[in-house]
Amino acid sequence: MIRRCKISISATSITERTARSSRPAPAALKIEDLQVYYGESHAIQGVSLTLERGILSVVGRNGMGKTTLCNTIVGLKDARAGSIRVYGREILNRDPHEIHRLGVGYVPQGRRCWPSLSVDEHLRLVANKKRDAIWTVERIYQTFPRLAERRNNLGTQLSGGEQQMLAIARALMAGPRLLLLDEPSLGLAPLVARQIFAAIRALNQERRLTVLLVEQNAYQALRLAHRAYVLVNGTITMQGPAAELLGRPEIRAAYLEGGA
Repeated sequence: MIRRCKISISATSITERTARSSRPAPAALKIEDLQVYYGESHAIQGVSLTLERGILSVVGRNGMGKTTLCNTIVGLKDARAGSIRVYGREILNRDPHEIHRLGVGYVPQGRRCWPSLSVDEHLRLVANKKRDAIWTVERIYQTFPRLAERRNNLGTQLSGGEQQMLAIARALMAGPRLLLLDEPSLGLAPLVARQIFAAIRALNQERRLTVLLVEQNAYQALRLAHRAYVLVNGTITMQGPAAELLGRPEIRAAYLEGGA
């Protein structure tokens, strides 16, 4: 004898599930009213910005607070007040290793390659040992063929551009969802800098990696980004679509006509 079972589904639970599924995904990075000090010096003054997806650039001259902003996001500098959320999770003043585990990669200014290690040793030292790792050494070599050619060279035997590729590759090995780059074109010849920016564009377009790019080179940064913010003395003075900012006379006068 077959018994018929009645299945009761709560209309409320269906509504709740539908509401949850229809909610927009949280922003990759959302900063609100960030306040950062060095002693009594107010380095970051009420900065707020949102990076949904794609590439966002923060441009400004040297000494305007760009590196302080990066260091605060990744936990290397404590903030006095404000909020930093990564994919909806509050990370303000958390330890760097915790932020790293949440999928935030950081390429600091200056590249910082280890002089006694080869390219291959750099990558294998930080490689994710899980079988389902997004980035493997082989995939890095496919993405950066120049590094494959130089795999046995030490860090000191690389050109500036090759060192920057290695610094980016090293950050990618952890499989970040959000990648921060602080002045990746610093000290590079214009042609080499353009190659680095092209690599960053490819990471976003082909690998769907979300990028926060902090740069003095406003022209290249604004050409590359989808949205941009201008940082002056620790304060956001302008924001909007990058292409729109690139065409504004005040931006061209300050950064593109003999500027930084």
